[in-house]
Amino acid sequence: MLTADDADVQRLARLVEQRAAIGAALGKALKVNTTLTTLSLAKNRLGEAAGTALGEALETNAALTSL
Repeated sequence: MLTADDADVQRLARLVEQRAAIGAALGKALKVNTTLTTLSLAKNRLGEAAGTALGEALETNAALTSL
């Protein structure tokens, strides 16, 4: 039987996974982006995995000039 704490941990784990997936999708899009020049990530709360995906995408993205 799950306790309230267990359920909270599971919800948090799902949230972290969702944010990582969003970051991965955004990173994938930025790798092939040729038109977007400005992107604001203020207060995004995407997390470390998303940040890594975005950082890798920015290595190849020549269109983005403001982040």
